[in-house]
Amino acid sequence: MGINGFYSLEHEMNETKGKNGTKIRWDDFHNDPTVLEGRIVSAERTKNISSDHINEYYSDFLISLINKSKQKGIHLIFVLPPRLSKNAYSELIPIANSLPQQNIPRDV
Repeated sequence: MGINGFYSLEHEMNETKGKNGTKIRWDDFHNDPTVLEGRIVSAERTKNISSDHINEYYSDFLISLINKSKQKGIHLIFVLPPRLSKNAYSELIPIANSLPQQNIPRDV
């Protein structure tokens, strides 16, 4: 068993007997740097998304969750999924920008 009861992805792939889809994708990813370069370019595009059009309902709802969690001694953190479409980011980034800084990890 690994740290906190979980194996790292690399360790799990090395311990897994036979070929599996994760191992094949991992090898492809490491053998072709253009995949990573494409993801970096996509991530850079999200930095220019305007925060002018915010979904107030979602923002207010998430802030209420943060406040309820705080009352219970819980530090709530929201993480934006790394592989969404630009349209999804266009809605999520303005909401993320409206939340308190300590609830949205920026540089992980």
